[in-house]
Amino acid sequence: MNSFGSKLESNRVLQTSIDLTDLSADSTQTDSDHIVKASGFNVTATLDESRLEHERTSANLISNEEYESNSDDEPIEYPDGGFRAYTVVFGSFLGMVACFGLFNSTGAIQAYLNLHQLKGVSNSLSSIIFSVFTGCAYLVVILSGVLFDEYGSNTPVIIGSIFLFAGIFGAGNCTNVIQLTFVFGLLGGSGVAILSSPLTGVITHWFLKNRSKAFGLSTLGGSVGGMAFPVILEKLYRTVGYTSAMRIMAFICTTLSVLSCILVRERVKPERLADSNLNRKQKIKQTGKELVSLSKKSIDFTALKEPRFLWCAVGASFGELSLVCTLTYFATYVTVVGFSEQTASTTLTVVNTMGIVGRYIGGALADKFGCFNIMMIMLSGMAACNLFLWCAWSTLSKDIASIYVFAVFYGFFNSCVLSLSPSCVGSISPTRDFGKRYGTMYFISGVIIVSGVLGGGAIIGHASLQNYRIFSLFCGLSSLLGVSCFAASRYTQVGMKLLVEI
Repeated sequence: MNSFGSKLESNRVLQTSIDLTDLSADSTQTDSDHIVKASGFNVTATLDESRLEHERTSANLISNEEYESNSDDEPIEYPDGGFRAYTVVFGSFLGMVACFGLFNSTGAIQAYLNLHQLKGVSNSLSSIIFSVFTGCAYLVVILSGVLFDEYGSNTPVIIGSIFLFAGIFGAGNCTNVIQLTFVFGLLGGSGVAILSSPLTGVITHWFLKNRSKAFGLSTLGGSVGGMAFPVILEKLYRTVGYTSAMRIMAFICTTLSVLSCILVRERVKPERLADSNLNRKQKIKQTGKELVSLSKKSIDFTALKEPRFLWCAVGASFGELSLVCTLTYFATYVTVVGFSEQTASTTLTVVNTMGIVGRYIGGALADKFGCFNIMMIMLSGMAACNLFLWCAWSTLSKDIASIYVFAVFYGFFNSCVLSLSPSCVGSISPTRDFGKRYGTMYFISGVIIVSGVLGGGAIIGHASLQNYRIFSLFCGLSSLLGVSCFAASRYTQVGMKLLVEI
């Protein structure tokens, strides 16, 4: 492999391959790009800035352009545009519509199941399905990057597509919680995670200076899917029924994944496989061993001894818990207060639409005022929506205005939680440790979210209005707990200084 290929190899997305002595600054950046895409949210230029914040010697930001021009580890050239490069971006976009569009539409599926297939089943029991789905989407992604590193993009996209198809198609034939947990929760959630790594990682083969722009275009697919799928599902439920609706959705997602597989290509074949004389069986065995080894390297609990990171990780986890719980159960709440399934699906579309606006504005503000400051503001906005618009207004008035006002404002505020989390971690982490630290935070988030979704389902129980009032309070307090943790992390860094950009 020529020197250019060797340099490109060193900058491939290594989601879990964290070698403390060999990682370049860019591989850490792409690592963070990689992991965060597992929830379907865009990482804007804020991530590039936060990755560099630990190298500041003053409160002033170092621009991305200046840093990149001084980095000796960057490849000499990247296409950074052109027909082939943007074809890859389009392919990634299509794949994102399939996997993260589904992830952002679970509320529409949960709402229908609770009214039909699982009617009479308490939310504490049915919540197992979606806690497993979310847990797999969060935790399996820690390992899925190894498939991309070892086999390139095609193999994991094919495997992820099979898992996703099986999870959605099979869910149409499931009639109880156990079946749905193993089929939709385990297979579907794992499919989302496996697809995420190649769909995001391959972009780093084609873009450097325009990488954030390319990621923004790619991950927009998750928002597009989140807007379209609830509406499509609601119409299919009414016209062809649940079973056929899920089968049609499975074929839609598979078609998008196949097109993505055709269009998405890495620029350089994985070096170890390109130069290896191992047969396929030996390669699979070798990859299995690396999965175990690299999963251990991807998590570093010793980092929790550092107070600023500990508080940051816990704060992000509780913020994401509030977000996931709200988006999972709000559609069901809409039907409980007397509105149609169509209205419930429309509210999810509104939330995802406003998320695009909030993500852009939040990222721009974080560039100017600091990611910790904006994260605390956004989490406070989420808490206000849960406590005042949902708990204090909607559960008492039960009118349509309260529901749509909540959807608009909550969609705006919640979109920044996932996209700013890596920015906050990057700003307090050495470059060489970023991947480990973000992997650690992701692991903590996965555990807390799985437990929280189960707990939220238990609170809702048989879906009385009073139980939903308590649940909205639970979501709001989770957001406030996240704010408190980020405030504690901020205090360990700058004390009581309020006007510091951090």
